[in-house]
Amino acid sequence: MAEGKDIATDDKISSQFKPFTAEYDDFEEQAIKLTFHFKKPGRKQLVSLSKADKSKQFDTMSKVLGQLVDPSERNSLDTELKKEPMLVAAYADAIMRRCGGGSVELGN
Repeated sequence: MAEGKDIATDDKISSQFKPFTAEYDDFEEQAIKLTFHFKKPGRKQLVSLSKADKSKQFDTMSKVLGQLVDPSERNSLDTELKKEPMLVAAYADAIMRRCGGGSVELGN
């Protein structure tokens, strides 16, 4: 008997990952648009980012992005981050903002 897809499970998995798109013009003036799907970071990832030593902060962000990206996109993400390393900070910042980071201001 052939195995069928579990639509409920597939929908649950796809709903965990949200699209994040980077759009920019590279140095050759080509328009670049990259979309990857990431899940919400948990406490483990947030603590890891907050405790990262400044000298290892970039490596820590890369590792956390690898943990959060849709597994089917992991190799593509690694390839793009090697070509354009600043995307590490851009995606990490966007994910943190989506979770409330940087959105609190001091009151009067």
